[in-house]
Amino acid sequence: MQLFARTLCFALAACFSASAYARNERIFQAFDQPFTKVETELDGLKAEGFTAIQISPPSKSPNDATWYIRYQPIDLQVIEGPLGNETQLRHLVATAHAKGLKIIADTVLNHMADVKFVGGHLRYPEFSENDFHFADGKHCMANFNDRREVTTYWLCDQNAHLPDLNTSSPYVRGVHKKFLKKLLDIGIDGFRFDAVKHVEPEYWADVLKVIPQGKFYYGEVIGSTIGESNIYTGLMAITDFHLLRTMLTAFSFNGDMRSLVDPAAFGAALPDNVAVVFARNHDTAMHGDFFNFGDMQDALLAIAFVVARGVSDILVYRDDADKALTKGAMAFDKALRGLPPFVRDAGAVCGGGCDARTTLFLERGSKGLMILNTANFFVDVRTAHMPALEEGCYRETQGSLRVTVARGGDGQKAVSAWGSNARGGFNIGPRSALFLVKDSPNACEF
Repeated sequence: MQLFARTLCFALAACFSASAYARNERIFQAFDQPFTKVETELDGLKAEGFTAIQISPPSKSPNDATWYIRYQPIDLQVIEGPLGNETQLRHLVATAHAKGLKIIADTVLNHMADVKFVGGHLRYPEFSENDFHFADGKHCMANFNDRREVTTYWLCDQNAHLPDLNTSSPYVRGVHKKFLKKLLDIGIDGFRFDAVKHVEPEYWADVLKVIPQGKFYYGEVIGSTIGESNIYTGLMAITDFHLLRTMLTAFSFNGDMRSLVDPAAFGAALPDNVAVVFARNHDTAMHGDFFNFGDMQDALLAIAFVVARGVSDILVYRDDADKALTKGAMAFDKALRGLPPFVRDAGAVCGGGCDARTTLFLERGSKGLMILNTANFFVDVRTAHMPALEEGCYRETQGSLRVTVARGGDGQKAVSAWGSNARGGFNIGPRSALFLVKDSPNACEF
């Protein structure tokens, strides 16, 4: 939400938690895209391996096409605006379901639109002055360490003051339950809840009861600490800004890939089974000073990492889905869905020929390997041991590269052919990633 996003928004080898496989959504964030446009993209998104499409908030908002205005609802019960109307949303949902895809609705329940859009008074079709915290509008949140302020004060910046709903009110909760039931009746399969940490946990424990068991939902929680995030992890899955912070450092200049081996074990990420992971979303993409990587290539490498890792629910932002690295990682994950990730010690692969700080080897079971290089130079290794991978021919998901893994005279499995029978080992360009998937039990033919 524009500026409000800022407020609302080493073990050398390790396996990730098996509990991560309880959920397995691959979410395309169709940010600010009209329902009719999203519908035209469904076939391609399914082919790439996405399982769900997240639309921007569909409720009626001010008559302004600016993206962050979608996060200022005027009337929750009316589906109308630049994204489309209720008829178009129902058609999108039905079309998605026919293709085996889910539709997730971004949902705003913490606040309503700035009063300047409704005649300057706290009067909305469903709410009046008595339904808000601090109806005088003079209490804007400033202290993120004060839980009362975080959950009751208004979200303000130079452009808007967002009236904070009294979410402890049975009436307000009733309106919100009615709204969620309406979206469920339309066929919505799940929800992304905006500004979750700005609402008391008791509210969520009550309102979420209307969502049938088995439906998918998660919340935006920009936790300053793991403890703050854990206030909500017992209620829903939440956005893993902790992993994002860790990746921002790992993929920066002089960053260390070893910090990504098992970040949750060191409090640098949420446990896989309560996290929705991502490297970019609409808030980070729209603000250069909000959880941003050094440049777009760093961001794409981080996207490749979270997708190829394949644990938790994964969100891919609209503008990133068609990039080569993202497509390669999605194809890798799609081919190896359900196989657990394992970060292999760089020394066990290439001895002293590669640097574990800048080279990461991520296996998916015994049938796939991602090699990720964050260094600004080529890494060329003539001997690359592959202790876990099955023998056979592997294809690289982004192009025509084929690689043979075979057992040598010393009895160890290694890359015996890299692109041709003339060489083994591996070669990877600067700041890039390769995704190898087993294609045949036989050696490659070149």
